[in-house]
Amino acid sequence: MKKNPYELEVLGNGKQSKPYLEVYDCVDGILFGFDNSSEQINLFNLGTEGLTSVDNITQIILDEMGFKNVKLKYTGGIRGWPGDVHTVMLSTEKIKSLGWKPKYPTSDEAARIGVKEIIQDIRDK
Repeated sequence: MKKNPYELEVLGNGKQSKPYLEVYDCVDGILFGFDNSSEQINLFNLGTEGLTSVDNITQIILDEMGFKNVKLKYTGGIRGWPGDVHTVMLSTEKIKSLGWKPKYPTSDEAARIGVKEIIQDIRDK
């Protein structure tokens, strides 16, 4: 965006989707699992409701940075890079059955919070 604020290259086709989790929710979920499970060995998926696409993250970034009228240039393909997984879906039922829930319950909310925090960190530097 520094080189050309009117065009942004997006890896893949923009349809890749994953559940995003705010980092403090992740730490909270880990500690919650330790404190609230009676099993000797525990495996939990931590996550939010829904998935967020690369297209949606791109729009969140542009909105939060105040960019308008940006043309998206896709590199193509269903994966963003070699080894990328097109869609990630996690079952969080096990940790939820213990009573845990994230502060930011949707993937879109978590992604927006993460973008805001990254932008603020960059501006602070």
